Amino acid sequence: REYLRRLGNELRQHEGTGVLAKKALLKMGKLGGETDGDGKFVITSIRNPLEIKELAQSGHFVLVSIDAAPEMRFARMIRRGRKESEPSTFESFIEAEKIEMSSEDKNGQQIRDCMAMAQFHISNEGTLEDFHQKIEALFPKLEEAASFVRPSWDKYFLDLAKMVGMRGT
Repeated sequence: REYLRRLGNELRQHEGTGVLAKKALLKMGKLGGETDGDGKFVITSIRNPLEIKELAQSGHFVLVSIDAAPEMRFARMIRRGRKESEPSTFESFIEAEKIEMSSEDKNGQQIRDCMAMAQFHISNEGTLEDFHQKIEALFPKLEEAASFVRPSWDKYFLDLAKMVGMRGT
C-alpha cells in the first residue's frame, strides 16, 4: 500500500497530475490505443481530483463513490489476507487512511476530494448481495448520466444568443 501510494505520487509529480488517468484512457482506446469490448469501462481507486478532470474531459464519464465505515473496510481488508502490503492494526489502518484521504500536495492522494466530486454515492455497509443490488439499481442512472454530452462553448453561446433573440421581439 505504501509503495503504491509513493509510486502514484511520484508518477504524478514527474509526468503530470493526470498521468494515471491518461494511461487508463490510452489503455481504453480513448487516446488512440486499441481496445476490445463495448467501450464501457470501470476504473477503481481514483485518488486525485486532477485524474477525475482528465477522465471527465474524455467524455461519457461518470464518477461513483463507494464507501463503508472504517471498521468494516478494515475487517474486509484483513479477510483478503494481503498481510505484507496492508496495515496490521486498526490504528495503523486509520493512519494510512489519513494520508490517503487528504494532502496539501497537488500530486498526493486526495480521496476525500475525489469522493466529493462523485455524481453518485453508494454505501457498501451490507452484504455482497446487497452491494450488487445497489449497483444493478444504479445502472440505468449511470447510462443516462454517461450519455449526456456537454455542448461546446461555441454551441452554448450561440444557443444563448438565439434565446435572447427570441425574447427581444
